[in-house]
Amino acid sequence: KKSKESLTHYKEANRPELAEQEEFELSVYKEYLPEDMTQEEVQKMIEDILSEKSISQMSQIGEVMGELKKRSNNRADMGFASKFVKEKLS
Repeated sequence: KKSKESLTHYKEANRPELAEQEEFELSVYKEYLPEDMTQEEVQKMIEDILSEKSISQMSQIGEVMGELKKRSNNRADMGFASKFVKEKLS
């Protein structure tokens, strides 16, 4: 995630040499790391967790996020997931 953000900043700052290095590093990461889950996959997993655990209170968000992290093997975008869980529980 940090590399993607850095790449964006380098391009915006018109620093092609740094952007090129960051693109190379991203390509190496992608080769060895598992693919991130899609937003649809994350939404489905969250809905399953909410249903299975009968979660309906905002105070239970930590339980949802912990379970999501475990089930997704850290492949879920937790920022997106947090927003989605808050939306579902509000």
